[in-house]
Amino acid sequence: MPNFQKINCSDIKLGMRFTMPVFFDDGKYMFLAKKRTIKKYHMNAINQWNLQYLLTAGEAMPDSDADMEKYFAGFAKANYDNPTDVEELEELTEDVEEI
Repeated sequence: MPNFQKINCSDIKLGMRFTMPVFFDDGKYMFLAKKRTIKKYHMNAINQWNLQYLLTAGEAMPDSDADMEKYFAGFAKANYDNPTDVEELEELTEDVEEI
């Protein structure tokens, strides 16, 4: 069984996405596929079925460009601040035959 974490349904908002699938509280049946957006009908199901929590092995994804920028800022800083780590590309001198 995957290492699920509980998501309190009161924390779920319209437009949210998750990095991994989201399952009902039984951990067997999928509620939302990975990287899919929570729609109004998902919110209605949560309320109608009085769900308290859902399960996922992933995490919530940023839902806007500004959030996405913050999400990846650490990665970019750690990996791209030192331009000496980038290798020069070789110029292609051989002819490429058209097909």
